[in-house]
Amino acid sequence: MPHRAALFSIALALVAAACGSRPTVLPRPEARHAADSAPPPPPARWLPLIGEYGGDSSVHILLENSGGLYLHTTAGEWPLL
Repeated sequence: MPHRAALFSIALALVAAACGSRPTVLPRPEARHAADSAPPPPPARWLPLIGEYGGDSSVHILLENSGGLYLHTTAGEWPLL
């Protein structure tokens, strides 16, 4: 897991660099996909990064949405790539 922790540190550094920007509001999933079709899978190189980080009181989530990698916190959601 040290590799995952290093990747999370990099993601947090990217977010810190973009702190002056406002959180991104993502479109609702049902607006992008028909109810009976699944969205495409995220790029394989992102799969090791996607997940929850931090403790119970401060969870950070790295997720893929509409082809972009995002960091989700209680303060909002920011694009990373």
